[in-house]
Amino acid sequence: MLLSDIKKATASYLQLDVADLTQNGLDLFLVAVNQARAEAELLYDFEFTRTLAELSVDGSTGGSLVNTVLYGTATAVEVKSIVEVGIFDTYGNLLPVEWTTIAESLERQRVNPHYRRRNVTDGNTLEPPGRGRFTFAGDRVLFFPKTAGETFLLGMEIYAMTTDWDADTLAETTATDPWLSKGSSYLQWRSIIHMNYFNKQFISRQEGNLPPPQELADRALASFREWDVFRFEQFRRHGR
Repeated sequence: MLLSDIKKATASYLQLDVADLTQNGLDLFLVAVNQARAEAELLYDFEFTRTLAELSVDGSTGGSLVNTVLYGTATAVEVKSIVEVGIFDTYGNLLPVEWTTIAESLERQRVNPHYRRRNVTDGNTLEPPGRGRFTFAGDRVLFFPKTAGETFLLGMEIYAMTTDWDADTLAETTATDPWLSKGSSYLQWRSIIHMNYFNKQFISRQEGNLPPPQELADRALASFREWDVFRFEQFRRHGR
């Protein structure tokens, strides 16, 4: 289903013309459908949003997750959550590195100050105790110990937030986005619920009216999540 089709269906359920969904130059449907999608993505990690990204981290001043891009491109990507972190060697291979939060880093040093790890430059040489950690704090990514004049290309497997849909997305004639091809039912019902605050078509406990279709939205989201999980995990063997 196309985003424009969901918009038309939403207007029909609310007994409005499509043009009525635009108020003061603002497309209220786009606001509602983007909020519906973002709400679900903030609650759950969807496998189809899992991707490899990269971030340049200065050895002295660090880096910011705001500057994360998709691996091998200059396309910005918003990090929702981080699965794993590594660093690329000179051949482009992703090697594991130590990555922690600041509190976890301090706790590890407190408990075991002599643990050693592999050098992040060549992925082989063992470094002195306490060296070579990428530390995450909010959007900041820091490297300890600080290394002036060196920049690390950090690779991260992440769950990404979907870019907000806009008027150009409405005009597209294909629906390759999993949200539109598999999650359209959830988007439709949840958008209707959001839009109902504007139109008030669904009013509880009023004769002749129905409550907002919250149950339909919840069921559609549950079905969408189940499809998303099983597309990768149902038959995969978790051998180490």
